[in-house]
Amino acid sequence: MSSCPKCKTLNDEAATRCRACNAVMPVRLGTASATLYEREGLQAGLTALTCRRCGATNPYTRFKCEKCGVSLTQYKPPSLLDRAWIFVGLGLLAALLLTLLLRAL
Repeated sequence: MSSCPKCKTLNDEAATRCRACNAVMPVRLGTASATLYEREGLQAGLTALTCRRCGATNPYTRFKCEKCGVSLTQYKPPSLLDRAWIFVGLGLLAALLLTLLLRAL
């Protein structure tokens, strides 16, 4: 394990960027490094987190999704009320545009 020079988070030896702050990790030349899964004897499929936003599978050691970058611990999907307000807003926008179009004719 190596720690990030910026935020001191422990990362895998083979990581090129920090899993927490995305800072560039220093490269050690000539060292054979085992992955975190190999050192701890874990299987990647059994210790994975699924992103609630995009559905991508991430290792349990990640704080942010590798695919979309959203926080794996703090992301909350939009509620039904939030989605309803989006449709209401789109409906009002469509009505306004239709009104302006009809006035132009």
